[in-house]
Amino acid sequence: MKSTEGRTLYRRALGILSGLALSCAQTVNAVGDDAHVDAGRDLGRFEDATVEDAHADASPPRDVTAQCDTAECGQRAINLHVGAYLAQARLADGRTVGWGWNNAGQLGQGDFHLGPRPVAIPPESRLFLGHSIDCRIDPDHSLWCWGLDIAEVLGTRQRAVDRGPTTARLIMTGVVDVAVGDGILCAVREDLHVDCIGTSDNFSIGSEGNPGIYRIPMRVNGVAGVTRMSQSTSPDGTFCAFSARETYCWGRAHLGLFGDGVRYGTPPRLLPSWAGATRIDVDNIACSLDAMGLVGCAGSGIDRFTGAILGFTARSAQVRTIMQGLPPMTDFAVGGYTLCGVDYEGAVWCTGNNQAGQVGVEMSETWLPPRRVSLVGVAEQVGCGMVSCCARLRSGQVWCWGENPYGQLGRPRAELAYSFVPVRVTWE
Repeated sequence: MKSTEGRTLYRRALGILSGLALSCAQTVNAVGDDAHVDAGRDLGRFEDATVEDAHADASPPRDVTAQCDTAECGQRAINLHVGAYLAQARLADGRTVGWGWNNAGQLGQGDFHLGPRPVAIPPESRLFLGHSIDCRIDPDHSLWCWGLDIAEVLGTRQRAVDRGPTTARLIMTGVVDVAVGDGILCAVREDLHVDCIGTSDNFSIGSEGNPGIYRIPMRVNGVAGVTRMSQSTSPDGTFCAFSARETYCWGRAHLGLFGDGVRYGTPPRLLPSWAGATRIDVDNIACSLDAMGLVGCAGSGIDRFTGAILGFTARSAQVRTIMQGLPPMTDFAVGGYTLCGVDYEGAVWCTGNNQAGQVGVEMSETWLPPRRVSLVGVAEQVGCGMVSCCARLRSGQVWCWGENPYGQLGRPRAELAYSFVPVRVTWE
């Protein structure tokens, strides 16, 4: 069979599957233990079948050969991690490069200078980007963190600054996964429960609704059997923990984020309609990717008919609603009022706030329904921060678009304030 005929049949099959899924109810049923749990905001991939699988980094993506015997091959990005104002890419030769906000020494260079040009970060096992604190999990499952400690998460009892991974402090042991907010840290432990430390505000640490600083790990009430964490891109203290069977969320939950209407301070709650999620991301909306590849969201400003995120409106989807206009996805990410995803053919689609080019298309409209982003190759991964998004291609290239206040596009702001179209991030 010719390749063009094969692609045509493939698209038809996807269309049939998508149509069947969309004709069903907006909720999804739990899937079996073999459901794949995709990468969140960390630099690892794991399966959900066993705890041991969750601990280990999986094999490199399909575009990376077993060994790179040339310098060009070694510089190919094999994983992408985008935080609020900072991005990192892991390369095939084992290095990690980072660019963007460095106000607390997140880039590990021992200084606070902006990092508009990608620099090499000391290699660690798995890296996690917070707002002012970054962390790593070592092979022995110990959690180390560094950065601007505004809520004494690092145990210093002062607003200390630790400049990069070389000055990291030991926070917990026996950690499987972690999410880092602004002064809040939550981690999945080896017993598949969640512990949080930091500032408690509106149930942001999951166990206390009263304001205060908790310097020792506090167990999140009622959450068990989870292997993954997800957090809000913005520093709002909204967290989700999930497995292939259950999803729990807590913290700041405005405008129907978890089905509560206009409400702040949601205690940990089980979301039955989110069972079977393979990926969760949270910002002003909360979205999950199901086993059919469909992205469903709840929260403020969602147009269920066009798939557009309309931003600061009273419109609210209080249950998980399938986003129309988006094809089945293999990966997605939510940023500041923006959602981007990668479809089964490697195309990137975005919707939402395009004020500074976050949707990645040259259009003057501020809020856009799903649009395809023009890229030079097949994409495999996407990530979004507060005002920018990036995509990793199968070729190993990374392209970013949106606003560039701290060098998130890999270039100085004086050179490029924003871009409505993707620009390539390069490193040596």
